[in-house]
Amino acid sequence: MSKDEILINLSSIINEVIDASFTFSGADKIADIDGLDSIAMIQILSSIKSKFGVSLAVSEIVSLKTLNDLVDCIAFSLGEK
Repeated sequence: MSKDEILINLSSIINEVIDASFTFSGADKIADIDGLDSIAMIQILSSIKSKFGVSLAVSEIVSLKTLNDLVDCIAFSLGEK
């Protein structure tokens, strides 16, 4: 799965969790996403596991700043550099 495909799927997950219809870019800062709180982030992590088969720990994502960082983390976990 390409990083563009990961971003599209990740955007869908985020929109579903926060009940929105935003258009995201990889450069968007995770902390700036309206409606994204700690509970929503846990739901997103659960959805990432379901969608991609990847388990990410909170400790892995706390240092991530942008959606591209999260996409890279998912891609790395999938074995795609």
